[in-house]
Amino acid sequence: MINLVDLTVIFVTKNRKNYLVRNLKRWSQTDAKIIVMDGSSESNSDLILSLLPNVKYFHNNNSVEQRLYFASKIINTKYAMIASDDDLLIFEGVDSCIRELENDPDLVSVVGKPLGFRLEQNVVKFFPIYPNFSKSGMASSSNHWVRSYIHFKNYECTTIYSVLRSEIFKNICSIFKHTPTLSGNLMELIFEFSATFLGKNKVITQLYLLRSQECHANWHSTEPYGHWVLSINNHVRRDLVSKLDKNILSSKSHVFGGIRRRIFLLTLLSQQLSDLSRRFRISEELRWVIFLPLFFFVNFSLSWRNKVVLLKNKIVSWQKKSFQNAALKEFLEKINLEKLTNNNDFASEELIRNHPELKQIKMLIENFHIGQRI
Repeated sequence: MINLVDLTVIFVTKNRKNYLVRNLKRWSQTDAKIIVMDGSSESNSDLILSLLPNVKYFHNNNSVEQRLYFASKIINTKYAMIASDDDLLIFEGVDSCIRELENDPDLVSVVGKPLGFRLEQNVVKFFPIYPNFSKSGMASSSNHWVRSYIHFKNYECTTIYSVLRSEIFKNICSIFKHTPTLSGNLMELIFEFSATFLGKNKVITQLYLLRSQECHANWHSTEPYGHWVLSINNHVRRDLVSKLDKNILSSKSHVFGGIRRRIFLLTLLSQQLSDLSRRFRISEELRWVIFLPLFFFVNFSLSWRNKVVLLKNKIVSWQKKSFQNAALKEFLEKINLEKLTNNNDFASEELIRNHPELKQIKMLIENFHIGQRI
């Protein structure tokens, strides 16, 4: 029997009333707690509360980041997760994730397998997505750096829509208290980094998430990463990095000193933030050469002389120790990342045909679009 009583589901939505209603009707069949953070131009309070009288609905035009922070403050269940208004969750898979967290106290995040869907000639078509999902999501090492390395080496967004322990969820969202809308999918990257750094993650074999291609994404800012990365006096970046340092990285202070923690964080993010590196196919090694000094000069209030000295004496030696030490190298050589995934990474046609919940959802989506046209 599916039991979601210990789960809070947070919907962050904006101007997608019909998709939100479709989702809430499904969730009304469960005993999960629901929080809706609606950034729509007009409040949908009456409609939403008529569907789910016990839902906590807030009409709030702040950034997605700030709405997540607000929602995190009122969670009173053991587990929490973010749900998109147009994506659909498989309740059996969500229940399995909670069971995994119950059985393994070392895990902070568990997610099941994803499947994409779209409507073609009024028929729902399912298709595989996220080829590196298992590689990225199986961050089970006891070493936080190895977890981060594996996750971003094979990056997919595996934790932001996962089931998380509420204390971890709240810790991550505390970063966003005063954060405006960030460039691109930077919020997602920060969430992914934090969840991976704070504890072990796992991907289970059950089908879990149906990612919709019915709508265009409306979470992400259209502001290019370059502005966030390269602008010298960026108080938002400075504040965000300070919070990440204090709330996330400082929990591992025996590994990184203050300045080195910030360099580590900014450089790790640069691997994903650099449109330039992807466009011109800059190698990982060259990216380090470009971005490590860049972030260092931009972000630290030191004299130019001291910056050069630290670059020479601290950063170079730290890179050698952190990225070329024998233990880490030996560990990475022993890991065969291909073993973290298998041929069942994507839902098979047989699973799609025989999964009872998937059949119901397929009918729900098709009927939804018929109703939209009437």
